[in-house]
Amino acid sequence: MLYPAEILELKLAGSATGTPAMNNDQLSELILKLTDSAIGSSSIDHQSKMVSLIREVVQFDAAWWGWSSFTAGRTMLVNSASYNLPRSFDAAVRAISKIDPFIRRGRNLPLFSMWLSPTMASVAPEYKAFAKSYNLGAILNGHCRLNSASSFHFFMSLYRTDVSSTFSTDEVDDFRIILRHLEQSFSVSMRSEIKASAPVGGEAAIVDADGQIVHATSGFAKAMASEKLGKRQRNAILGRLPTKTNHWIGQSVTLTSERYTQDLALVRLSQPGAWDVLSPREKVVAELYLSGMSMRAIASTNRVSPNTVRNQLASVYKKTSTKGKLALSRALVRQ
Repeated sequence: MLYPAEILELKLAGSATGTPAMNNDQLSELILKLTDSAIGSSSIDHQSKMVSLIREVVQFDAAWWGWSSFTAGRTMLVNSASYNLPRSFDAAVRAISKIDPFIRRGRNLPLFSMWLSPTMASVAPEYKAFAKSYNLGAILNGHCRLNSASSFHFFMSLYRTDVSSTFSTDEVDDFRIILRHLEQSFSVSMRSEIKASAPVGGEAAIVDADGQIVHATSGFAKAMASEKLGKRQRNAILGRLPTKTNHWIGQSVTLTSERYTQDLALVRLSQPGAWDVLSPREKVVAELYLSGMSMRAIASTNRVSPNTVRNQLASVYKKTSTKGKLALSRALVRQ
């Protein structure tokens, strides 16, 4: 929502320098191209292709986009990328996020778009200085919620460098429509990528460093709910995976993770198997024992007493509910 003074500023700025509104044929062509890109590309590559496709219907000189989340009074910006902007831009725009007028206006809206000129009187001096340092004349910004199960939005800012330029009302309205189709095509790409990454019979999700789920397969949330964890505890486990443990075993699920991008992780969820219930030392002992080594040889290799190895093997049999080497071997076959 704009305040009265800002509405007046927009009216005074006019819309003569904007490009004409999209027609139905242009929108249909854009949707088809977005769908083709989503099906045939990874989600990261698809985001880059989206920018070139949008340039066919909206005039701009530079762009910045990524995923954002506005929860618990915090602003999270992840997986960001840019077009025709210097490397320093990402850090600079993050540094002024607390006074960013677009975040302040649209953070609570699932679908949002507006434009402004950095020269408007209502714009904070720090934001004006930031815009001037990167030669930003007019800024069109918007975001669209990824899906109902995610707190994240896909966001994009388009910039014109001419200080006398504006974005027309039609362009702002068109951009709001485009954002919805960007999110839909992006979700198609992301769902396909995550589903292909999930283990057989399991689930997968993309999470940030705070354990917030950006995108996930349809059964991920339900599977995690079976652990009966509080939201804070769940987020702590998911957030800790990429940076510290890389592996977590619960009562009902096993989680493993790997880096997805600089600030995101891919988490795979599967049902815990017999191997997962063993401690790291028990796994080593079990592997050596099943390879044919005697308890004495295992003890010598691990520099422990034979009694220690005997106790560790007893624990392995108990945890896997097996008796005898053959049964243990069958129980510990890796999938």
